[in-house]
Amino acid sequence: MPSSLFRSPDRSPRIAPALWTGAVVGAAALVLLALVAARWSPLISLDRSVADALHRHAVDDPGLVQVSRVLTDWVWDPWTMRALIAAVVVALW
Repeated sequence: MPSSLFRSPDRSPRIAPALWTGAVVGAAALVLLALVAARWSPLISLDRSVADALHRHAVDDPGLVQVSRVLTDWVWDPWTMRALIAAVVVALW
């Protein structure tokens, strides 16, 4: 049998962009973490303004608050995710 049938394809061209993307995202996360830890005032004021705007919107629209509570309390609940993962495992098995 020819040995070319058993050679694995060269994956380095596809891995390089993923590594660069991971490095850039990781560096951005570290910069953001450092800014939060340093309590950088422009970032804190941006966070406060976004939180205040979302709070005003939530006070004006209680239906949105109810939908958000259902999503966070039921849909994205850890037990719901565990059950979903168990169902996927059983389906793939």
